[in-house]
Amino acid sequence: MCPRTKLTGRKVSQYREYALGFGDYVEARDPKARSNSMDARSEPCIALYPAANVTGSWMMWSLRAQNYVRRSVWKRLPTPELVIMKMNELAGNARVQMVEDETTSDEPNEQEEGEVVRADTIVPGEDPDQVIVTPAEAQVESEEITEESEQQGEVPEDAVDDEKYDEDVVNNTEPEPEPILRRSERSTAGKRTQEDDYLYNLTQMSINMGLKTHGEVAEEAIRAEFDQLFYKKKALVPVKLSSLSKKQRKKILRSSMFLKEKYDGKGWFEKLKGRLVADGRMQDRTLYQDKESKTAAIESIMLSLGLASMLNMKVAKADIGGAYLNAFLEQDDEIFMRLSAQITRVLLKYFSELEQYIEGDDERLIAKIVKAMYGLVQSAALWYKVLTSFLVDKLDFEMNPVDNCVMHKVTENGKLLIIVLYVDDILMLCEDDDAIDWLIAELEKEYKEVSVEKGDEISYLGMALKRCDDGSFEVSMEAYIKDILASFPEYESIKKCITPTTPQLFKSNSTAGKLLCQLAKERFHTTVARLLYLSKRGRPDIQLPVLHLCSRVKAPTTDDELKLKRVLGYLKLTRSKKRVIRVSKKMMKIVLEFFIDASFATHPDGKGHNGMIVVLAGLAIISFSRKQKIATKDSTESEIVAFSDLMIKIKGVVDFFKGFGLEVETPIVYQDNKSAITLITKKESGIARTRHLQARRAVLHEGIMDRNLFMVMFLRNAQMIADVLTKPLGGQLFYTFANVLMGWTQVSTDFAETTRVRWNNSIVTATSSSERADATDRTFKVRPEPVEGVMYNGPIEARHGRNLPHNLERAKDDDAPGEEPLSGPDCLRDNDSITKEQQRRKSRSRE
Repeated sequence: MCPRTKLTGRKVSQYREYALGFGDYVEARDPKARSNSMDARSEPCIALYPAANVTGSWMMWSLRAQNYVRRSVWKRLPTPELVIMKMNELAGNARVQMVEDETTSDEPNEQEEGEVVRADTIVPGEDPDQVIVTPAEAQVESEEITEESEQQGEVPEDAVDDEKYDEDVVNNTEPEPEPILRRSERSTAGKRTQEDDYLYNLTQMSINMGLKTHGEVAEEAIRAEFDQLFYKKKALVPVKLSSLSKKQRKKILRSSMFLKEKYDGKGWFEKLKGRLVADGRMQDRTLYQDKESKTAAIESIMLSLGLASMLNMKVAKADIGGAYLNAFLEQDDEIFMRLSAQITRVLLKYFSELEQYIEGDDERLIAKIVKAMYGLVQSAALWYKVLTSFLVDKLDFEMNPVDNCVMHKVTENGKLLIIVLYVDDILMLCEDDDAIDWLIAELEKEYKEVSVEKGDEISYLGMALKRCDDGSFEVSMEAYIKDILASFPEYESIKKCITPTTPQLFKSNSTAGKLLCQLAKERFHTTVARLLYLSKRGRPDIQLPVLHLCSRVKAPTTDDELKLKRVLGYLKLTRSKKRVIRVSKKMMKIVLEFFIDASFATHPDGKGHNGMIVVLAGLAIISFSRKQKIATKDSTESEIVAFSDLMIKIKGVVDFFKGFGLEVETPIVYQDNKSAITLITKKESGIARTRHLQARRAVLHEGIMDRNLFMVMFLRNAQMIADVLTKPLGGQLFYTFANVLMGWTQVSTDFAETTRVRWNNSIVTATSSSERADATDRTFKVRPEPVEGVMYNGPIEARHGRNLPHNLERAKDDDAPGEEPLSGPDCLRDNDSITKEQQRRKSRSRE
């Protein structure tokens, strides 16, 4: 009798536990499959080892899900060539995977669902799922398995309960205390494992891995980094340990080195970059008040590209090599760094003259940090100060008051030169090629190592920018989308979807939605964060579902994971879709329109959702979508809250263009709620529910009626394009509004049709048709209605006397019979006089 039988009291079933061998290919029954569907009911797996439970299950590796699973029903098959090729591709990739459990709480050797088995903790000869079972539990046996089914390696179909094998549901209930040694109680619990390193190595790799993967290219990257630090930039000065005082030795920091693969916006490999960094975690952060470096906001980048399209500007990008190393540390800031033994050996391989600084048996080199080393707390702030001082003090650039990382300069030819700073990447926009060449020459003179991308196609912040002949820009992030989809384990099984969300986006399924396990939770968080980066740049059409999923990353459920897969399915279908930045209306002044919308009580906690689209001369250039911070009583209050929250954004966009010295027309804000407009424009209408809401109304009333910061107009619901940012739309309505967001459709404000109002002196030339064959001239026409009592000055003029605000100038129009236009002093009369004049005309027309 074997020891396990003596311990557990159960006989070993040779027909079950020895029916397979390690590495056998099997088709295992998929517990998620249902008999009333046409989906596949089995999945390809590789047999690993018996699970040693009462049902005779086997631990297997799922080729489709790429994780460990436990299966009780299978059929062994010959290994096809395709599976062999797949396994060869996966060789060496030891990832942490979730074990999908088939057992239930009724079985004595239950393992918690969602438990993680880590590949690096599996020891040969040790079962990672082995448990200690008490004699009482050993008496519990599963249903009798017939000898015939044992010989075939199968369990009778009636012994399988579909509900028990639902692996998408994670058990949240607390397990009853039982004397089972679980993996969380082992000596390796809580220690850093291979998964952390694996996620870290997605973007960077160690020296050994880099040399093994890239060979001579990696050696050259390492040598170039050392040469830059010790010789070209002279950021590190080697010193002997014996020459340092006790106080100085306390300031020695650790170091690490890694290699990073850099790709452009199209996903093409650019170069392998070596980086030696100091461990800034050992520094005292309280000694440094300024630790942050500003970077340009993505909204500022998009607004700059929109202005560049309007003015038909050229584009170029400059990347300053070793940017931080151009800034010196402060004189009283003395910091040293110790290179590890491995890094020191690699360093001495290329620069043997540094061996004199190594003393005794210590194989580690000590160096004094002279310049802003990567990894130090203060390095980013020092570099930003050096770069901005050079641009402002020496080259006479002016900072934008809204975003200091956007600067401009008027050239000798009277052209506007705009630069956008993002750490060491500088985006340059100008109509004059000579001005761009001048700036590049100045940067090369100051910083020596400057790589330049110039032409119609450049890569910037993961975006592939293409400038077309008509001055427009195409923003493509197809390579980034492909990487997101490929990194999701269940990518192949995700179905393509025509919309990124369903009407149940904000609804939470409390019965079906169970909390995800830790591994799935981390995967969910990572994917949502990458989608957020994508939605802010190249794909604003997925902004609403992504913003909602961002609020679910702390405790995501299986229901949230399905919503995430819906977004991925939409991207899978529209992966090659590009964003177009094309301003076809050539303006003497900047014309801005803001579409603001709010949805009432859409979130489970009763709060609403804000949305705003900023339209620059017919182009939807930027958008905002976010959850409201307070709960409201009705839709009118939601609209007022959205308007007041986004008012600061409106002022910021206007001030951004004014910062370039451009003249901006009084912007127009479109609202689709007449009650909210009435409460804002008329003080005597309605009573606010709280003092807080009363203050919001007062601020909006002052901005519209008193200070004339912007004008408000009413817009029908069917024309409110901001609905795509507040409501989960579907069908043709979604694509209509999403195409506006993506720049495929231009917004045309038709005042003449409904209000007899039109732009006056802003438009110089009409919409020009594009010369590109793939360009579209589709327009979405909106017909706003004026609000009584609002000052419509600036670019709007009256054409007829009907349906006009009372304070608009009237122009003579022969096509309006029966209406006598006002002229001379009558145009200067106050609102009351004009109102009385209209009443007299109405009475005459009735007679």
